[in-house]
Amino acid sequence: MALCSLLLMLSAATDVFAADDTSSTAADPAAVTSFGKLQGVPANTAINGGGMLPAGRAITALNSSYRSKYDSAAGQDLKTNRNIDNTTFVNLLKLRYGVTDRVELQAVVPYIFYDPKSGHNLDSWGDVVIAGMYGIMQEKFGDPLSLAVTLRAGLPTGSMGPSALPGGGAWSGTGVLGLTKTWGRNQVAGDLWYTVPFEEGNAHLRKGDSYGLTYKYAFALTQNLDIGIEGTVERGENGRRLGRDVKNSYLEWYTGPAINYNIPGTTVDLAVGAYLPVYREYGQNTSYEGVRLDGKIFILW
Repeated sequence: MALCSLLLMLSAATDVFAADDTSSTAADPAAVTSFGKLQGVPANTAINGGGMLPAGRAITALNSSYRSKYDSAAGQDLKTNRNIDNTTFVNLLKLRYGVTDRVELQAVVPYIFYDPKSGHNLDSWGDVVIAGMYGIMQEKFGDPLSLAVTLRAGLPTGSMGPSALPGGGAWSGTGVLGLTKTWGRNQVAGDLWYTVPFEEGNAHLRKGDSYGLTYKYAFALTQNLDIGIEGTVERGENGRRLGRDVKNSYLEWYTGPAINYNIPGTTVDLAVGAYLPVYREYGQNTSYEGVRLDGKIFILW
C-alpha cells in the first residue's frame, strides 16, 4: 500500500506541475525538437542504458516496485490459486557518481518488504551492489550512440536467518552491456546482463545464474514531460540447496507504459510505470504478480 500511495502522489504531482508549466513548448508541443538532458529517466527498477554522468556530477534515486501475487503457475500451464496472497515491496537506494566523463561509480542498497498471507513477514536487507561503468561510446562526444560496459559486485550484506528471504548474504558478479540512442524527440535504451552467484546464501540456497534484457522507448511531449514503454525479460536457472538442485527456474517478460516528469527549474524527476506479464514460465508451482507498479524519485546533483 505504501507504493500505491507514492504512485498516487507522484501522479498527482505530475498533473500539478504540468499545469504550472507555462513554457512555449508546453503550450505548443510541436515546438519541442529535441530530447532534454533531464528527460527519459526510467521508472523500471532494472533499466540503466548506456548514458553516463559528466565528471563531478552525482545522482541519488529512490526506486521502488510494488508487487501483489494472487495467482500461481507451473511450466506454461497458468492457473488461479486464490489461497495465494503475497505482497512484495522492493526499495532500492541508487547512487551514481561521474569520476570522469567515461568512468562512473555506482551503488545500490536494497530493502525488501515481503508480506505473505500465511506465515511471518520476511522483511530484510538485500545484498548491496557496487559497480564500475565505462563508456565505450557516448553521444555527448558526438558518437552516434552511447554504449557502456558495467561490472557489478554483489556484497554479502543481506539479512540472514529465518526472518529473511532465501539466497541473500552471498557474493555475486554481474556483467552489463548498456545502450542509449537519442534522436529528435525520441530515445531508446536497454541492457543485456548476466549474473553469477558465487556461493550459498541464506537458508543454504545458492541462486542459479540469471540473465536477460531490459528496454525502453520514450517520446518527449514537452520540455519536461515524456512518455513511453519499458520492459524486462529475465531468465533464472535452477538453484542449489545443500548440493541438490532446486527446481526454481523461471522465465518472465513484463512490459508496459511509463511516464517521467522533470520539475521545471530543478534537477528532480518523478517517474512511474505499470508493467503487465506478456509471458511466464516456471520450473515449479510459483506465485506471480498480475501487474508491477514502479516509481522513482531522481535527483541530479
